[in-house]
Amino acid sequence: MMSSNAVNRTTAIGRLFTFKCRAFTEILSALLLLQLFAVLLSSTIFSTVTTSTFQEGFDVTMDTYSSDFVIVFTMLWGFLCSLNITTKAYREDDFLFVTNRFTSHVATILFLCAVSAAGGVTAALSGFLIRVLAYYIHDNVILSTAFGPGLFLMGAAAAAGYVLLSTAAGYLAGIIIQWHRAFKLLIPAVVIGLMSLRGADIAEQFRSFFYLESFFPMFAVKVLGMLVLVFGAGLLFAKRLEVRQ
Repeated sequence: MMSSNAVNRTTAIGRLFTFKCRAFTEILSALLLLQLFAVLLSSTIFSTVTTSTFQEGFDVTMDTYSSDFVIVFTMLWGFLCSLNITTKAYREDDFLFVTNRFTSHVATILFLCAVSAAGGVTAALSGFLIRVLAYYIHDNVILSTAFGPGLFLMGAAAAAGYVLLSTAAGYLAGIIIQWHRAFKLLIPAVVIGLMSLRGADIAEQFRSFFYLESFFPMFAVKVLGMLVLVFGAGLLFAKRLEVRQ
């Protein structure tokens, strides 16, 4: 049987999670607006142009439209959203309930995971809207490779995974900044320095470790493992924070 403390903690986490879903609707509104903006850009400006020349003497130019740009925008939203939600103003709302530091951060992590997963799925779904808009805007016939529901579900899950990774990074950065204000300047300086010196290498390592993984179960294990590490590190740093600042 579960102890009363475990039951009370689970109940508190559930109530906080429900509260955050109802109270932070502006986060989802910002996501939808950002994704719509990215959809418009993807269907008008950001497309991959491929030109092929045939022996018969004619050229074929093909524009490829995808939801990659929307996913990148959603990752940026996830990072900024989780960074903002760790601030003092957001954390103090949790103490309207009977809670402690652990339940507050667990509820926050669950909320961030839920909205990030939803954002990843909607980003994947935006690919259909991009193709429809591109068809009517450019007045061209679009030939697209058909794919089944299984392949689409894996793509949506992968997009959600990338957004979750970005969200976890923002959460950890936000917790570290709250732990000591000096990191508010130190973290951007370190990131900019690393990207300036080793940006290409870091991007290639990320690409080979996650993006080029063709076996989806292994990709899922890598994402889940990284999420556990990053969110776990965030909880460790959070233990050094006061319950209320």
